[in-house]
Amino acid sequence: MLASLLACCACARSEAGDPPEPPRREVAPAAWKRIPSLGIEVRVPRDAEVLDNAPWTDVPSSTIYFRDGTPTTVIVGATTGSDAIPKDLDAARAKIQRETAGFQAFTRQERTADGFTLVYRGAAVTDPNEPLFGLLIRSRIGDLTLDCKTTASSKTEIARTVTVCRSIRAAK
Repeated sequence: MLASLLACCACARSEAGDPPEPPRREVAPAAWKRIPSLGIEVRVPRDAEVLDNAPWTDVPSSTIYFRDGTPTTVIVGATTGSDAIPKDLDAARAKIQRETAGFQAFTRQERTADGFTLVYRGAAVTDPNEPLFGLLIRSRIGDLTLDCKTTASSKTEIARTVTVCRSIRAAK
């Protein structure tokens, strides 16, 4: 029954063609959580699970799982000269266009003091009629370049992830 209800709700669309915003769950108080392999910390709800992926990958990275409806977010770090992440804005744009199923357009492209922000729209892999929103925020801390990224089914989910990605700082 729950699956039928979810499938039915997923079909609804606003007049603008975007899916309705998912209900927001109560957010736990925020806390700073460390990611040792990256030497950073990120401000997330206290009940979020922040995994340091160092034991499983060759590239320093983290996966953040949320309980408040914010989509799973990945942070990947690389030092200068590494090919772990695209080298610049143009390379990141090309990679997103190449790897996003049903890529449609970049809806926001902004250079920042220490990187850039890309927000884009595509089609969901499971249903090409459903939109997919993506986010990539590039920043630098010292000589470490960081990409904080996610994909989501709504603009609201992307906005919540922007807040998380913008909170990244050097570990104290």
